[in-house]
Amino acid sequence: VLRKSGYHTLMTGKWHLGVHRKDCWPLQRGFDRYYGCLSGACNYFKPGGDRGITLGNQPVTTGADFYATDTFTDYACKFIEEAVAADDRPFFLYLAYNAPHWPLNSKWQEFNKYKGKYRGGWPALMKNRLAKQKTLGLVSADIVAARHVGPRWDSLSKEKREDLDSIMAAYAGCIDSIDQNIGKLTRHLQEL
Repeated sequence: VLRKSGYHTLMTGKWHLGVHRKDCWPLQRGFDRYYGCLSGACNYFKPGGDRGITLGNQPVTTGADFYATDTFTDYACKFIEEAVAADDRPFFLYLAYNAPHWPLNSKWQEFNKYKGKYRGGWPALMKNRLAKQKTLGLVSADIVAARHVGPRWDSLSKEKREDLDSIMAAYAGCIDSIDQNIGKLTRHLQEL
């Protein structure tokens, strides 16, 4: 609809719609430009096999410094810049990050920012987050937290708690990367 209305239609990220049917791919479904993984998820550092990376309709290889969240943003910026330079038509960008989909492949630096922050368990985390949301005015002061339905944190082994802390740190690291990249994309739009 947007392409027929004169828009540049751009997409980067995961498609997750008919990977085995080319007629369902982004370029066949209304996008002028596409870079990403046609499958529902890929390895953030080394995509490959049936979960590789595609540019347009062609599979491409990735370099040693590849990180999906960063590269999807880089291509989004490139596609926008090229569209703006081509003519004065508006553009539509669909940016669908792989993160924080499994596998949770956080960069090491972002992972280490959060490692250990979840060792207090879910009750402390839920209590602190709700208090902050109330302080920020995101929820009213009389909101009561929902009952936690998972296992009691203190019922888990030390190894399991450490494993869950690592999983939550990887998840947070992925979200941190998204935040950084949304900032990068926003700055790029402002510069253009």
